[in-house]
Amino acid sequence: MIQTIKKAWAIPELRKKLVFTALILLIFRIGNAIPVPYVNTELLGDYLNQLSTTVLGLYNVMSGGAFAQATVFALGVQPYINSSIIIQLLTIAIPALERMAREGGEEGKKKIQSITRYATVAIAILQGWGYYALMKSANILTDTGFVTDAAREALAGVDTLLLEANHDVETLQYGPYPYFLKRRILGDEGHLSNDAAAEFARLAVQSGTRDILLAHLSKENNTPELAEYAVARALQSAGLSVRLGVAPRDTMSEVHLCRRSPSFASAN
Repeated sequence: MIQTIKKAWAIPELRKKLVFTALILLIFRIGNAIPVPYVNTELLGDYLNQLSTTVLGLYNVMSGGAFAQATVFALGVQPYINSSIIIQLLTIAIPALERMAREGGEEGKKKIQSITRYATVAIAILQGWGYYALMKSANILTDTGFVTDAAREALAGVDTLLLEANHDVETLQYGPYPYFLKRRILGDEGHLSNDAAAEFARLAVQSGTRDILLAHLSKENNTPELAEYAVARALQSAGLSVRLGVAPRDTMSEVHLCRRSPSFASAN
């Protein structure tokens, strides 16, 4: 085998092809290892593990796990495989393509290959959009003292939002917590207050969010009624309507059905 490789390397044309193939494999492997930003890959991986027997699980296996890690080349070679299958089927169904494949000779084969490549680009765009929609349909924002610009951009337009409404500011200020803890909770690395959650909820609904579930309520410094009232008042004053609920702290809530699949975008 080593001698065969040496002989192939000695031929300039084969050497160029070997170098090109190695370079493409290297680029593909690097792209397969680099995740896109603002994606919770751990949550995405857990979700796809639950769907291991579905087409999404098959995609993940065929991509070598890149699909679950939301890498740059997460789609892998799937668009090309799908395109090749579709074009082969179309050559049977469409007489013009059938004549091109059978009677066109080498030139016909080149045209078929060109059509396949264009179809690959189109399918990759469609699958990429579907992948994006999968991760964009719902999201979680919690354990943050304020909403960053990156979080606003990542959460814009999500269908369903699990939003922290940790405390009522007045209740916290006059509550039993020591001063240093109050300061941390109210700081940039603390938690979202009801008022902060209400303001972000307004922006989220204006960008397309249709379901909001308030969560991570403090037992000592908040109540479900206070959190829901603050957010509902902000939405009502802006003339906005949304399905609004509050997740209980110590008990299991009722099932909250999302309109689409759960999401994995990270706001931090």
